[in-house]
Amino acid sequence: MAERRMFAKRVIDSDGFLDMPGSARLLYYDLGMRADDDGFVDSPKKIMRMTGASPDDLNILVLKNFIIPFDIGVVVIKHWKIHNYIRKDTYRETDYREQKRLLDTGDDNVYRVISGTDAELSYTGRRRDADVTLTQESKEKDNTDKSKENNSLTGITKEKTEKKRRKTYVKSGKKTLPKNTSTLNRNNVTDDTEMIIRQLAEAEEG
Repeated sequence: MAERRMFAKRVIDSDGFLDMPGSARLLYYDLGMRADDDGFVDSPKKIMRMTGASPDDLNILVLKNFIIPFDIGVVVIKHWKIHNYIRKDTYRETDYREQKRLLDTGDDNVYRVISGTDAELSYTGRRRDADVTLTQESKEKDNTDKSKENNSLTGITKEKTEKKRRKTYVKSGKKTLPKNTSTLNRNNVTDDTEMIIRQLAEAEEG
């Protein structure tokens, strides 16, 4: 396997590529660096774990048409022949010749799964599954964020209520605290304590 790989700016500067999360873009580079001379990567999940990427990142690359997955677990870089031109005297054909025969390249040098093959059905299914998975996880994340926001608002409301109760106690001049006051011991309120409370309340109002 070669030590150097190229990446074409016409691909990595495209809106479709730049719209992806940074982690998915980094995974794409890592896959490209470890691809064979035909653009096949034999251990995408290993590379994903090694680089700290997530399954979502791999799914995004499939969904956005930057890699083509096969049932045996390998993937191929869809724009490989745009990125890299391998000299004939150094070229070594991929070990995944059967999968390579299921691909075609048009005048644009972009890999496509040959229409009407099982590979095309599998690829379409994988893209659909990736879309469903990402949509579900996005909804779960939104629900979690909303729950955290509601909990935060509840905490703020409770804090404001407690402050109002303290101010009410200070202004009333009562010698005993409300029954459900949790911050002070009702049986041990001294004049000094009441003075401190008044000072705190005045500082809050100011």
